[in-house]
Amino acid sequence: MTDAVAGITRKTRFVDLPVNIQQFIESIEQQKQVQLQIGSSIMADETEQELKAVARTVQRLGQELQVVRMTLGGDRERVEEANAQVNFAVKHAEKAASLVAHATDNGSWGLSRLTPQQVANRRKALLALQRPGENTVD
Repeated sequence: MTDAVAGITRKTRFVDLPVNIQQFIESIEQQKQVQLQIGSSIMADETEQELKAVARTVQRLGQELQVVRMTLGGDRERVEEANAQVNFAVKHAEKAASLVAHATDNGSWGLSRLTPQQVANRRKALLALQRPGENTVD
């Protein structure tokens, strides 16, 4: 190849070049054409617009995520409040059940060493349970 290259000058025509050099130049031209096609298919404007669209989508999704977090936070607070109300109701229901259990067992009043005032308060509470809305007990 070095002998073939030695005889090439600026004025040598393409058809006068050795076949292997012609093929080499043609392969370079083909690679150049492929690169140009790739470059033209990637339009800078389109890429910029696509990037802006992605940025808008990410921003929108971030806002939606924030709304979901706020909604879940509010829901959590409502669930905690409902849980507290249920616990309060269960506590008072257990007290009422205990009161009813003591009221039905006549011997337990005397054995429990309650004062007459405490017995009267429990009877009043029992009556309030039997007639809701008329009497309230703290």
